[in-house]
Amino acid sequence: MYDQRRDNILALLEEKTSLTVKDLSDLLAVSEMTVRRDLLKMEKEGIVQRSFGGVSQAKGLILEQAIPMRAANMPNAKRRMAALAAGLIDDGDSVALDTGTTISELAKCVAKKNIFVVTSSIHVAIAASQGAATVRLSGGELNKTLFTLFGPAAEEHYKSLNYKYAFVGAAGISLTEGVTEFKEDAAALKRAILGQARIKALLADHTKFGEAKLFRAEALSAFDILITDKTPSKEYLDYFQENNIRVITTAAKQGG
Repeated sequence: MYDQRRDNILALLEEKTSLTVKDLSDLLAVSEMTVRRDLLKMEKEGIVQRSFGGVSQAKGLILEQAIPMRAANMPNAKRRMAALAAGLIDDGDSVALDTGTTISELAKCVAKKNIFVVTSSIHVAIAASQGAATVRLSGGELNKTLFTLFGPAAEEHYKSLNYKYAFVGAAGISLTEGVTEFKEDAAALKRAILGQARIKALLADHTKFGEAKLFRAEALSAFDILITDKTPSKEYLDYFQENNIRVITTAAKQGG
């Protein structure tokens, strides 16, 4: 199946950033024609760049790669972070959830609670709907790779709501640039989600720290809570303390 071959190709490109069609044909035990057809589809999805006789990772792959491949990255850490975030949410709360694999894990954790959830992610909406939670999905234009709704309609949807928590992820976190994303529409959606929340929470693993992507979503000082998998460096901890940001890690439930 294409989905399985796509994920295998992405995994191989994680090990070696460029491969020839023949390399992939041999490694996957399929014809070169099948490989070329798959690569053409993957290029249209924005997750690889084809060249003469070969393929390489597309710029911004971490954001645009297929959901199954992203979910395989640090799954245990993501689940632990999601569990900590879910512990903040009580029955009767209203919650806005961003897109991303860690947020999807959070949606699974809170699905049985009697809460209101709003999201633009189809994956998150499905995960959150497997229980007592009331789920609202925004409008917007569908990104067929991420299965998330983006654009003005999605952003406008949040302006009509008031909710207690907003939980968002990040492609990069920097003391100077704040929370950043690879794509402009992803950054704009985060701003819309955060804009109506009384409590703003950021879920991000340690690999995102010190990274600044092209599009700025929000200043780091705007957040009330950070949930991560490892204790940040002293430089970050000092910043969080100065800005009254609560830091929760999977290693030690609270610090900073």
